[in-house]
Amino acid sequence: MRKSLLSVVAVVGLSVAAVAVGHIPTRYSGSFPSDGIRKDITGTFTGKTLSLRFTRTNNKGTFRRSFAGSCKATSATQTACSGTIRGTGGDQVDAGAVVTVTWGAGKPVATAFSK
Repeated sequence: MRKSLLSVVAVVGLSVAAVAVGHIPTRYSGSFPSDGIRKDITGTFTGKTLSLRFTRTNNKGTFRRSFAGSCKATSATQTACSGTIRGTGGDQVDAGAVVTVTWGAGKPVATAFSK
């Protein structure tokens, strides 16, 4: 009986690990969903780092910005990446931020920025 129970636990554990691996990719490069404030988000996720470029529009104009940070999985479908948002050209932004990416089947389905 114990042997059967251990076998079931092992199979369930491997199934959960397979699902987690299926959602968060080891590498992704391409488009990320807009959060409603930032648009045209593109970048690369390597499993441990995230680099993004995006457009931010406010009352002073439209600015091209970037984010670079290190990531860790916070669940089977989300990664939290801590890093810095920087502006380009005359946009003098250099601020710490956390970008949370929600993944589905190896692709980003939501992107959220916070400080």
